[in-house]
Amino acid sequence: MTSSSAHAWDEHAQWYIKRHGLSGDAHHSEILIPAILRHLRIIPEMRVLDCCCGHGVVSRSLASQGVSVTGVDGCEEFIRHAQAHAGDHEHYMQGDAHELVSLVDKGAFDAALLIMSLQDLDPITDVLYGIVHALKIDGTVILILTHPAFRIPKHSDWAFDKKSQVQQRVLDAYLSQQAISIQMGAGADAHTSPHFHRPLQYYIRNLGQAGLAVIDAEELCTMRRGSQGTRSAAEDQAQREFPMFLLLKAQKI
Repeated sequence: MTSSSAHAWDEHAQWYIKRHGLSGDAHHSEILIPAILRHLRIIPEMRVLDCCCGHGVVSRSLASQGVSVTGVDGCEEFIRHAQAHAGDHEHYMQGDAHELVSLVDKGAFDAALLIMSLQDLDPITDVLYGIVHALKIDGTVILILTHPAFRIPKHSDWAFDKKSQVQQRVLDAYLSQQAISIQMGAGADAHTSPHFHRPLQYYIRNLGQAGLAVIDAEELCTMRRGSQGTRSAAEDQAQREFPMFLLLKAQKI
């Protein structure tokens, strides 16, 4: 995250940590971490850079499998919490994602992660060049972000067609890049966070320009299901049909 957003997160980090705990929420355990493990291909003595690691949920999970993980995040409170709970294979440092070139050694990592963070960063060019700097030749990066085609804050929603009895996903914008302020938390914990919407072509283009070739992708549906009312079947079908997260796997070339 950027320095400015990192300072904003410092104010609300305890809320986030309390909400997600050491192991994360159901999205981590049922969607994100299993997807990472499917694509990471863990090898002995593997070194992974977890960029924008938060308080270490993903890093902690990988370290439990013997991976040597270095987590970087701009939020001081996140890093303090991650360090306090770090095991033998975990190392954390506070630093701006835009300054990876000065934070980590060149070619030091077999793989890198950008999990649920790229849509919060702007610009992303220097972040991607920093990832390339950190990776060995043929090293891979796994990105997971909110799906840019189906999950656009304030510009996408669910709708129910009574005639066809079909739950639909509706959009009123997609190609236009825009900064969207979203509210997180409630009551005394409420705060706003920036979300930068960009179409899929923007990410593919910028990955390529940084020297990263996309070699795989997976679109991830939420595990949440609809209500138990009359629309339950239609809601369940829609939740299985429209992915809410996008995973891209790219390789340094």
